[in-house]
Amino acid sequence: MFCLHRISSACVDPFDMPESDQPAADPYRYQLGLGNFFLSETHQGIVPWEQNTPQSVPKGLVAEQISLDRFTNPRGRNAYAWLYRLYPSISLPQHFMRHDHSAFRLGYLIEPSPEPYRWNPLSIPQQSFDFITGLKTVGATFKDGSAPALTHHVYAAITSMGQKAFSVLDGEVLILPESGALDIRTEFGCLLVKPGELVVIPQGVWFSVQLVHDAPIRGYMFINASDRLHLPDGGIVGPNGSVDPLHFKVPVASVDLSAPYELIKLSHGKLYRAKSADSPFNVFGWKGNAYPYKYDLGLFKPINYVDRDHLDPSIFTVLVSSACDVAVFPPRWNPTQHTFRPPYFHRNARMNEFMGLIHGRYEAKADGRGGFQPGGFSMHPAGVPHGPDAETYFRAIAEDQSLSARIDHTLAFMIESEGRFMVNRRMLTSQNMGGLRQDDYAGYGAEIRTVLVKPGG
Repeated sequence: MFCLHRISSACVDPFDMPESDQPAADPYRYQLGLGNFFLSETHQGIVPWEQNTPQSVPKGLVAEQISLDRFTNPRGRNAYAWLYRLYPSISLPQHFMRHDHSAFRLGYLIEPSPEPYRWNPLSIPQQSFDFITGLKTVGATFKDGSAPALTHHVYAAITSMGQKAFSVLDGEVLILPESGALDIRTEFGCLLVKPGELVVIPQGVWFSVQLVHDAPIRGYMFINASDRLHLPDGGIVGPNGSVDPLHFKVPVASVDLSAPYELIKLSHGKLYRAKSADSPFNVFGWKGNAYPYKYDLGLFKPINYVDRDHLDPSIFTVLVSSACDVAVFPPRWNPTQHTFRPPYFHRNARMNEFMGLIHGRYEAKADGRGGFQPGGFSMHPAGVPHGPDAETYFRAIAEDQSLSARIDHTLAFMIESEGRFMVNRRMLTSQNMGGLRQDDYAGYGAEIRTVLVKPGG
């Protein structure tokens, strides 16, 4: 898609939009469509239309490009943006010191034993953790070489980042809040991201996370170091099924000149920080096809068999890259007959499956304490058998299927990654990380055998 939108706006909407056009809970304006070229500016005429780098940029601003690909990439896979800012990024501090964060270290990664793992949700911290200090590394997937293609993290925090900014140089950032909305400022503008939505922030782009009404936050974060996340090909489903590009929201330009700022960078799995007298968000306008975006998972249009059997989870895919698939399991109808309706028993020789639960219960697992809870997460490394637990299995084989079943009160997601999965060793013992690991989870399949065992078996 190649269309150009000229939108002028401040971060907090100054145009008094009608309530029918903008939800009251979200103060920000957005541009619609993933893959489009956009142009956005805080004041009309700031961003040059005819060229990228005029001899003199309007209002004395400076033109700076951010490129997400090598210059010779095919045009359809080349993402970049021109930012028109008060100061170029080189005027920000260029010398960073190591910033120690013991729970956010790839150096703790080890090869796990080939078994299923599940963890309880992070506890809401008692300390004044913000989004960065509240991050904990779960593990990483290595596809080729020594650098991870995808890293898996969870977070819990009770304070805003304030005058802190975060830039992830290791890849693009995918965040799925489970509890508490995120008020995110980026170089491209602001986004309000609520539980049930996802947000993607391009590699290297500065962002800062604030709490909304001081409500604690908890959720999941992934860093994709492969090619960028993009929409899956529709195939025989066609262009109108599953995920609609128009449902993706892109921020409009906003400037923040408040100072000073503490700048924190993630590079090669390590954190670095520096003090800055200027704001990294001094951008008055931008244009291009590289930008942050958010998506409401409730807008996903699920498809399913209408007769018999269970379709593969790939029908729930929202975004893909060469490192991972992102799938969502929303409320939906299941009309199949003479069919085991929950997810089937499965082994995948090549793919690792990370599951998270935003709210409700997951259709293949029991909930409650010791079960799969909102904010909890599981990992089934490649080749490890997995499937429904005993409670779900025996309920499913006995249910009345004369009517269609409504799968309701649920919103789960899966990050499926290809490669060698390694886990943070501190996540493997119930004593570490606040007792998160459910030590007995690996034996959930034995409960099914106890009932199915035949006489003399």
